[in-house]
Amino acid sequence: MSLSAFFSKVYLWTFTGLILSGVAAYWVAGNDLLMLKLYTSPFLMFGIFIVEIALVIYLVSRIQTLTQGAALGLYFLYAALNGVMLSSIFVVYDLGTIYSAFAVTAGMFLVMSIIGFVSKKDMTGMGNFLLMGLLGVIIAMLFNWFFQSSRLDLMISIIAVIIFTLLTAYDTQKLKQFHTKAGDDKEALNKVGVVGALSLYLDFINIFLIMLRFLGR
Repeated sequence: MSLSAFFSKVYLWTFTGLILSGVAAYWVAGNDLLMLKLYTSPFLMFGIFIVEIALVIYLVSRIQTLTQGAALGLYFLYAALNGVMLSSIFVVYDLGTIYSAFAVTAGMFLVMSIIGFVSKKDMTGMGNFLLMGLLGVIIAMLFNWFFQSSRLDLMISIIAVIIFTLLTAYDTQKLKQFHTKAGDDKEALNKVGVVGALSLYLDFINIFLIMLRFLGR
C-alpha cells in the first residue's frame, strides 16, 4: 500500500468518526427527552464514560487479533458515544461559535499534520514529554475543579492546546514511520491505520473543545 493510500484511509476514518460524533451530538441535543435523561442521571453519564474508556483500551490492546472490520466498528461506536457525551455543546454554545471553533481547529490540525508528515526531525523523543505534560494538565484540571480559578483555567487551556497540536504532528509522523517499517503488510497497515485514526480523532476533538471554550467565553 502506498503512503498516500495509507494516509487517505487514515484521514477518511478520522473525519468519518468526527462526522459521526457531530451527527450523534446534534441528534441528542435536539431530543429534549434524551437530554433530560442524560443530564439528570449521573450514573448514565458515568456509565457511558466507562464504556468509552473500555472501548479504547480494548481496541488498542487487541488490535493485533481483531479484524479490520471489528476494529473500525469499535472505533465508530466510540465516536458515536463520544458524540452523545458532547451533545451539550449545542445547548451551551451558539452554532456560529461551534462552526468557528471547528474551522480554527481544522486549520490547526491541518498545519500540524503537514508538519508531522514533512518534518525530517525525529519526534519520537517528544512522545514521553507530551504524555507527562498531558498527565500534568489532567492533574491541574482536577485541582482547579475544587478551586475554580479562572486564571489557572486559562493557563491549563493554553498548555492543553499546545500539547494536542504537538501530538497531532507526533501522531502523524509516527504513522508515517510505521508505514515505512510495515512495508507491504497490508493487514498490519490497515489495523494500525484504525488506531492512528483514533489518535488523530482524539487530537482533533480535544483541540476543538479547547478552542470552543476560548471562542465561547
